[in-house]
Amino acid sequence: MTQYLICLGVYPNAINNAFPNVAKRLLDEDGNVRDAALQAICVIAQSDSHSVLTDDVVEAVSRKFTDNESHVRISAFHTFSTIVKLHNDALQSAIMTIVPVVISPLTSDSKTQIAVLETLCTLAKTEIFAEMVNDVLDQIIALLSDVAIPSHVRIRVLQMLTSLAPQTTFHYKLKAAIPAIALLLESKGEIGTTATATLVDFATNDLFTDSSSDVISQIVSTLSEGNCYTSESILHLLFTIETRAQQAPVEKNSNITVFKYSLGHTDDRVRLAGIRNLRSLFRNMQNPVPSKLVSQFWMSQNASMMNARKSRLLHSTYGSCSSTRHNLVQEPPRTS
Repeated sequence: MTQYLICLGVYPNAINNAFPNVAKRLLDEDGNVRDAALQAICVIAQSDSHSVLTDDVVEAVSRKFTDNESHVRISAFHTFSTIVKLHNDALQSAIMTIVPVVISPLTSDSKTQIAVLETLCTLAKTEIFAEMVNDVLDQIIALLSDVAIPSHVRIRVLQMLTSLAPQTTFHYKLKAAIPAIALLLESKGEIGTTATATLVDFATNDLFTDSSSDVISQIVSTLSEGNCYTSESILHLLFTIETRAQQAPVEKNSNITVFKYSLGHTDDRVRLAGIRNLRSLFRNMQNPVPSKLVSQFWMSQNASMMNARKSRLLHSTYGSCSSTRHNLVQEPPRTS
């Protein structure tokens, strides 16, 4: 029975007569038969006989989003996504009624959660459904802060948000998600790396223009001083944020170039982290270091050491009164 249902999509002449029975198999007691019926409908959607698909069939597929079998739910989302990609104009009215319920199985198992996210990504690429995806985006972003959600699902959420960054429809909510994403920078492994890549894409798409200093401080605090491998991506992110704020093009940078740019960053914590990471990098490098970079490194290091000495002297003289220190010693004006 399973093979018969799937083969219907390959033999168009048999479809018109057999399709009503295929649709009925969505209600079969056997989960494998329901799964096969969904796969057959998916194949039919990609064939020349797709005209047999109606609003009623699409709605019947959507009812399998909450099937009691995980593999059936996943097939239902895959079939629905295929219909959206290929036939969103012809079946627009049915699809629009279904979009709000796509998110309902988001509390299910992780494989179903990923199927939901992939379906929403497909819907977001279609202009007529993008606003409806934006309406449920808060619920997607909330997954990032839920420690009960598996890391591979949260990684998929980050990848989804990255894919939405170029679309202005989603910008308001993506900006609001930045603090939650920044918290993941301290996570080890792929989730921390993916969070950094997501924020770099956000910066490239000018989503940091209204960010508060608290968010930038949160990002700066994740710098691992003296560890080139973990700090390079964070420094690149901070450099990208600053560069886009100045409406300058962002370059693809090697680690040396990223650290070099950090020495001229407006935030002294970033400059200090750049110095410490460059120092570690120099110790481990086998090739000669460019003389201009060495010169810039030592100038930045000496300036930071002088500022540190001034801070210690003022602290010992005037205590911890920050306002007094600020009035007595001001940073010299920056020269271009």
